[in-house]
Amino acid sequence: FGSSRIFLLEASLCFVPHPLLPQQPTNMAATPAQQIIGEQMDVETPAPKQVQMMTEGQHSAAIDSSSSHPAAPKDSEALFSKLLCWECSIGEPLGQAICGEHGFCFCCEMQSECGLGGKSGCLKCTATEELFPPEARCGFFSKWFCIKCGLVSPLEKPFLVVAKKTIA
Repeated sequence: FGSSRIFLLEASLCFVPHPLLPQQPTNMAATPAQQIIGEQMDVETPAPKQVQMMTEGQHSAAIDSSSSHPAAPKDSEALFSKLLCWECSIGEPLGQAICGEHGFCFCCEMQSECGLGGKSGCLKCTATEELFPPEARCGFFSKWFCIKCGLVSPLEKPFLVVAKKTIA
């Protein structure tokens, strides 16, 4: 008889009232009942946000090798030809650059030329070299009198040109 009183005393001491919980301990064996929160009752959650596919990216040549330097072969010049990464043409024998080079590779660039760009159309020779933050550019061009040659990215189209006629 005495042990049951101690048990009831301990059980009543363990119950600590909380403002959000019912004031009396609930019977754990009871079946669950529907709970009402505010005005809403049994509301469905909205559908999850739908996944949208992005458009596929366009692939292009990763390395740019275009140059406006007079030593670079142009597709408008006589007998312009190209085979993958090597291009050549016949340009003017004299002019701004009689002989010259232009090369660049990621973070460095060099130019040199000797031509009729001096005072009163006299010879002028210049050379420059420069370093800069890396860029996706790489190419080398050279001119000796009327012959122009260049090393370009093999990913740039067209891949095969013979005497200004595109084959591939």
